[in-house]
Amino acid sequence: MADDPLFNATDGALPPDHPLLARAQEALKKQLLENKKRVEDEFRAKQNELKVREGRSVLRSVLDERGSQLHADGKGEAGDHRC
Repeated sequence: MADDPLFNATDGALPPDHPLLARAQEALKKQLLENKKRVEDEFRAKQNELKVREGRSVLRSVLDERGSQLHADGKGEAGDHRC
């Protein structure tokens, strides 16, 4: 086995560019690319969800503030119209 050119003399493994590894490398590459795409899609979905939540939070703050202003304005007007 030490004389076999298929194996690396130091660790017994095939060299990375050996033809016998091509199918395994292609399968691994395909799996890694699919996982990368899945993670990127999940990340993009989470980013969009966060943007929606942040938008709702800002909108809620603006509406709360405007509602408080209207409530305060309404109290002032009600005081002006009393006899």
